[in-house]
Order: sequence, then structure tokens, then C-alpha cells
Amino acid sequence: MSKALTEINTLYVAALLGEPEFGRRLIREMQQMSHFEFTHDRSLADAELEAHGEDNGEGFHGSLVIRDLHGSTLWSGEATRPHGSPGPMAYELILDQLRAALPPTDQQTRTV
Repeated sequence: MSKALTEINTLYVAALLGEPEFGRRLIREMQQMSHFEFTHDRSLADAELEAHGEDNGEGFHGSLVIRDLHGSTLWSGEATRPHGSPGPMAYELILDQLRAALPPTDQQTRTV
């Protein structure tokens, strides 16, 4: 049986695909959230994370998927920031989506 996102505390980074800085920024910000911890040992994780970010010509597109250890998707989010557009970066938009999916006590204001 699959866990709910609210039951996930420890994440294993399964893959950072595309632009490496996108994944690093995403993880840095997730570490600031009170809800998630990260481990280098998959056997200690509640779930795994995969992030993918790349410039697709129209803008920068990023995605984040959190899966249980059996491969079932627990949560996913994606965002595109058009070239030259002011405002939040793609990873910040995804983090806003993730925060909205968590209970208010697990959310933290965005640090920009």
C-alpha cells in the first residue's frame, strides 16, 4: 500500500536530470522545509525524489516527482518560467505547489 505525502519524512534522491543546478536548488530549498530530511541510503528512506530541469526553448521547464519505494507516484509538480519573465524561478513555483500539498504546520515561507 502506498504512503501519503504527509507520511513521507525521509527522501532519497534517485535522480537529478537535465540542468544540475535546478535539482541542487530544489533540494536546498526542500531541506529548509520542516517536513523533509534527505538520506544517501535508499533503505532508510520513506520515498525517493526525481527532479528534471531544462531549457526547452520557450523557457526553463522543471519537474519534481516523489515516489514510494515501489515506484508509485505520491506527488508530482511541474512549472515553466518563460525566458525573460520576471518572477519566481521554476523550482520556486514547484516548491509552492509542494507546500500547498502539505499541512500548514509543515509549510515554511519561501526564502528568496
